[in-house]
Amino acid sequence: MTGRTKAEAGSGQDHKRVCPLEVRSQWLATVGCLLMVFSLSCQDRTTTQDIGIVFEQTPRVLASGPHRDPQLAVRASGAIVLALVTSEERGVADLDLYLSHSGGDVFEKRLRINREPGSVMSHSEGSPVFLMGPRSRFHAFWLSDVGRGVRALRTSFSKDFLNSFETPISVTTGERGTPAFFNAEVSENGEILAAWLGQHPEGDSIPGTAHLLVSRSQDGGSEFSSPVAVASNVCPCCRPAIVAGNDGDWIVAWRDADAENVRRIRVASSKDAGDHWEQWPQLPGPGWQINGCPHSGPAVALHEGVLHVVWYTEAEGVPALLTTSRSLGGGVFSELRPIAPEVRDANHPSLAVVGGRLFVAFQGRPPSEQDGWGKTGIFLKELRSDGEGAIVSVPSGGGTASYPVITDLHAGRLLVGWTESSEESSRVMGVRGRIGAAR
Repeated sequence: MTGRTKAEAGSGQDHKRVCPLEVRSQWLATVGCLLMVFSLSCQDRTTTQDIGIVFEQTPRVLASGPHRDPQLAVRASGAIVLALVTSEERGVADLDLYLSHSGGDVFEKRLRINREPGSVMSHSEGSPVFLMGPRSRFHAFWLSDVGRGVRALRTSFSKDFLNSFETPISVTTGERGTPAFFNAEVSENGEILAAWLGQHPEGDSIPGTAHLLVSRSQDGGSEFSSPVAVASNVCPCCRPAIVAGNDGDWIVAWRDADAENVRRIRVASSKDAGDHWEQWPQLPGPGWQINGCPHSGPAVALHEGVLHVVWYTEAEGVPALLTTSRSLGGGVFSELRPIAPEVRDANHPSLAVVGGRLFVAFQGRPPSEQDGWGKTGIFLKELRSDGEGAIVSVPSGGGTASYPVITDLHAGRLLVGWTESSEESSRVMGVRGRIGAAR
């Protein structure tokens, strides 16, 4: 049965209409000034000391090629868990698990999570997801090729401290179409929500768009409910984002699309474990009109009772990462702020709370290298309530870096990981940092 989605209250937005010229011009002028001021204020503030983090000077090869699409977690013992995709020459891939008991000095392969060799499908907006739930229960999700062009969203969990994984099962995704561009999250009480893009049998969507569907597990990943539709008219190749709130609340964010190819980031929440969803007020800023798909989904995080959203857009004609926030208590979203106007081609943000502070990692090109056309590297910024904060360049391994992830190593330490590609192969890189005194 399709979930009931309430209309956004008092938004005053015509979803199929581009912003009026006067409003759009004012908004562009305002953001243009913000970009200029922010860029000038940050030109000389790209050192690790500005945000109180000291990185090791040389990044580490966490797993040499051909590996990509890392996911990170930390066990209660302090052991660092690395799940990654191993691609073989014949074009197949597997989901492998590595452990480091040395604080990240050395990672050793522990096991292979998927049972069918070479059955893992992974790409930029559809890479596997690895989660740590309560009581050291670990969950893995991935897309699997089950033959004849059919995909399945597969999942497995470990309940014995990563000594083994249970036999994988398929998340219930419905009969129409196949799942793609998925995500998953586990709450503090162990409930799991999986979200993906597909088609719902009881709902229509604008041609060329998809439905955002969810399924939940209340028994730790052994069984999943029938899919519920959160929204229709969803951009079909931008990964949704999920965050777990309190007492069974869930929040999802996605990029939608209308009949005029205007795309916006939307947010909805559920207070009944995912059965029904209510859309939040419209995020600030104009939509991005593009006859295609950006392949870049939003990132979300909860920090001190506030939802933060970061996303990529070219609504102004230039690549940009933007952010806004809203209290869980209600109200409108905050003023729109640029993340990194001085970094070229900034994209693919990842959010994490580390040491009580909210950080965003993203990929981009240093403006000082080859007139802004240098290799893509990784950058880090703290998202502060006052909108300020310097951007630091994470030490590079020399290749082209993409899709960073962050994990809290506890006791004032963090680890940033990413895929680094070269002409020969791809490998998973990482660099550790120590957080000093707060700002």
